[in-house]
Amino acid sequence: MVSTRPDPLPPNADIGPMMVAVAYAFIFPALITTALRLWIRTRDHILGWDDAAILVASLLAIVLSALSIEGTKNGKGRHIWYLNEHQTATIGKLSWIAQIDLFCAICLIKISVCLLVLRIKNTKVLRYSLYAVMVLLVITTIIPIIALCTECKPVYGFWHRKLGHCHSPNFRIYSIYVQASYSAATDLLCSLLPIIIVWNLQMALSKKIGVCVIMSMGLIATAFAIVRAVSLSVTTVDTTYAYTYTGTWMMIETNLGIIATNLAPMRSVMHLFRRQVTQYTHNRSHQHSSNKIGTAEQNSSYGRRSERDMAHAEEQRAASPGGASDESEIPLKAILQTRTYDVDMHSMRGTNS
Repeated sequence: MVSTRPDPLPPNADIGPMMVAVAYAFIFPALITTALRLWIRTRDHILGWDDAAILVASLLAIVLSALSIEGTKNGKGRHIWYLNEHQTATIGKLSWIAQIDLFCAICLIKISVCLLVLRIKNTKVLRYSLYAVMVLLVITTIIPIIALCTECKPVYGFWHRKLGHCHSPNFRIYSIYVQASYSAATDLLCSLLPIIIVWNLQMALSKKIGVCVIMSMGLIATAFAIVRAVSLSVTTVDTTYAYTYTGTWMMIETNLGIIATNLAPMRSVMHLFRRQVTQYTHNRSHQHSSNKIGTAEQNSSYGRRSERDMAHAEEQRAASPGGASDESEIPLKAILQTRTYDVDMHSMRGTNS
């Protein structure tokens, strides 16, 4: 460390708050869309393994965000020369765990999409093809995890460099390149394959276009996967600062993948929401109408009997064919009783005079 210490030192900048802001900005939409997806699937009694996979991926995304936030508390985002040994060791340990968490979450997101496609169309050729894709996903996930666990002996030598012996990080970095490359390829497959299948279904054109747009949003996560892989090529001892950007791309990639996978049931959620609001508004209007009718009837009970007779006659005419309907949004019944009361009061003044 001392030999690579720059002179003069860079400014004591801190980009940790940027990482924290990204963590909160992306994890909540991911969790909300996951909750809505599971709610819709549970309501319709169609929960499947694809839902289980995305649920576990969402839990891993929570862990990834928590690790990133905890890292900033120990100085992640600052230049390494301003941190003590304990801080750098803690950041290294959290970053090591975060990488394993990321690989598992990305794998589960892609598996969820593959399983969803098989629920839409499950031909023999497609089934075996997607099974092969999922097997390769698992393999390309396990390899970088093994590389992480075997780079240093003992394992904690990865973050305590003085307490262990570490091999060259090239194997780990190249395995991550392979994982990111295959992840990008499966992103293309998982985005284009559902589009091809849905386009051949008997659906309205607007719905087909909507589904295609939703599924193609997964390609945005692909872009961040590529940026993440490229950022690892940066050779520097200032890992606590430079790799903060890598950690940020990791969170964006994971949460965008979850959001894109969960967007399919959003149309159903919005339809249900509109229906509930309409029903609530109708019930409130009906209740308000009933209260006005009840008040008018209570007031008319204190009048003369002729008032009630005339009101009853008006109600009979309203209920007759061609008359007004009680199901109308306008409280016609109360209006008719109010008019009857005014006429009777006029008659009473004429009689008394």
